[in-house]
Amino acid sequence: MGEPAGRRALSRRRVLAAIAIGGGAVACGEAQPKPLAVRLRPYWEPAIEVATGSLEVLRAISINTGAFARGSLSTDQFLHSVEAQLPSIAALAHRVIPLVPDPDNQSTHASLVAMVDALVEFGPTVRVYRETEQPELLMHVVTLQRTAREQLEAFIEGIGPGLAQDGLGARLDAIGESSIEAWRVRKRAVLVGPYDGEAAARAALAHIVDDIRLSRSIPGWVEVGRYADPAAADAAAGRWLAGGFQVQVEDVSDLSFNITTIRAPERQSWRELLWLERLDFDPTDLAASELGQQVVAVARAGNVASFGADGGLQWKRDMRMALARVTMQRHGDLLAVHGFDVQLLDAVGNQVWPSPYRPDNQLLEQALFDDDGTRLVVRSTNASGQGRVFAFNRQGQAWGGRGTRDYISAASIDLDKRSGTVAVGSSNRGENQVVLIRPDGNLEQRFGVDGDILQVIFTQEGDQVIALTSAGLQVFEAGSANLRSQLRFPATAAARTPREDILILAGEAGVGSFTLDGTEVWFAPRVRARAVYPMDDYVAALVDDMTIAIIRSDGAVLGDATTLAPIRGIAVAPGLNRLFAVSAERQLQAWQLPPVALPPQG
Repeated sequence: MGEPAGRRALSRRRVLAAIAIGGGAVACGEAQPKPLAVRLRPYWEPAIEVATGSLEVLRAISINTGAFARGSLSTDQFLHSVEAQLPSIAALAHRVIPLVPDPDNQSTHASLVAMVDALVEFGPTVRVYRETEQPELLMHVVTLQRTAREQLEAFIEGIGPGLAQDGLGARLDAIGESSIEAWRVRKRAVLVGPYDGEAAARAALAHIVDDIRLSRSIPGWVEVGRYADPAAADAAAGRWLAGGFQVQVEDVSDLSFNITTIRAPERQSWRELLWLERLDFDPTDLAASELGQQVVAVARAGNVASFGADGGLQWKRDMRMALARVTMQRHGDLLAVHGFDVQLLDAVGNQVWPSPYRPDNQLLEQALFDDDGTRLVVRSTNASGQGRVFAFNRQGQAWGGRGTRDYISAASIDLDKRSGTVAVGSSNRGENQVVLIRPDGNLEQRFGVDGDILQVIFTQEGDQVIALTSAGLQVFEAGSANLRSQLRFPATAAARTPREDILILAGEAGVGSFTLDGTEVWFAPRVRARAVYPMDDYVAALVDDMTIAIIRSDGAVLGDATTLAPIRGIAVAPGLNRLFAVSAERQLQAWQLPPVALPPQG
């Protein structure tokens, strides 16, 4: 006689769970596992715990599947996101195995089992795809997600009316729901090579290609792009040829998706991204307006892309000039994109100047707008750290360059947005001073400071100048140059909060908030940050290549925002308490921080 259907399903779950966690058969001579104590517990309590745990897994997979279908996640990123859930799925499988329902609950239990089976099958499906890259397997992942959701809905329905059904149903609805259609398409893949294995390819292409993807059909060749349009593939191949690479183009099978949002997901935590967009260039910097209506990323090759408050692409430009950074006027009305040149753009990407202006042959490291966008001040730097200062208006350069005093070597600048006075921090041949320059370019004041200058910052009213140096923090009267206060805090970065003269200092000692007279407002000693970005109610602190710590305005550490690759640029919308970051994986991510009235949440 054949094995009972229930026992066959149980056996299948055991095998798939073992596959999901990378396990194998029971070792020879090993004692069989003892029946779990959970068998003695009532059915519904552990069954609902399994359903609750599956909601978190389904939520993560559903969000990432939608991002993959929209093109925000690459195939490899999507596979990594699924694989990250496999330990949780294995735990669910082991918890559902010993459950024994009452005779009246057999069909409801069957739905729970089918849901877990669908989740477990993610593991072998992803594993086989990595080995074969058959597009149908990615289509199967989408099908498995839909099947798991449908079976969970059936289980929740089978619970019957009550708090458990209402709670699980509300959490399932919060995941959101989308309809995803996938079909197979032919594309043209551009390959470069040949290379003696992945290590050699990575060494040759590490600074050009984010992901090294070796061709399965042509050994030793690396796929550097897929294109639905043959003309686009030929153009890409031409660019690689012009760069001195050997190139091949081949036909490959790929997938195309159509996604329809039935119900948008509800964010359960500030750590969940508000939105994510995948860029088609390698970003070098990022800027955002005060209320986040515009977020702009730039690339070294000259690409500029603007995104709206919801993450939608607004416009793109190719500046045909090398870019390192982007600076935005407070309300987003003007942009300064700069490298060795500087170019002004308006809010829709039109050039304000007829052509890029080259102030000197040095990299433009820092740029500042006044509030109404009538004045722009930039600072250049070179390999020796020696810099100059330039001022521009809508017609072009107003002053600076060779006319700048020889004794000025700009290490940092700030602009009093009311008077137009520029503060220049200069450390040159052992002489450390702050130089104040009037709007017409003439000298207004200069005074010495202790230590090499790291940053200069004006106060809100422009009546005081803050100098962060290797010797600590010093605050001076702008008019008289009298020293008002000093603080021996070992900081390497500083910023002023958006609406008042509260300073945020960061360094190896931690991140602290201080008044101008040196009084501590709060201190977070365990947050060792490289840079700080204050918002109205939070401070974002860059602590390592892929981590941004979030600190509330009372000093409580909310948690970390993380990326999957080194961060290339950070921006904040202070008035919205919103954080943005671009990373080396060509992703632009946005986090919305919670209202401060709410308690800290994960």
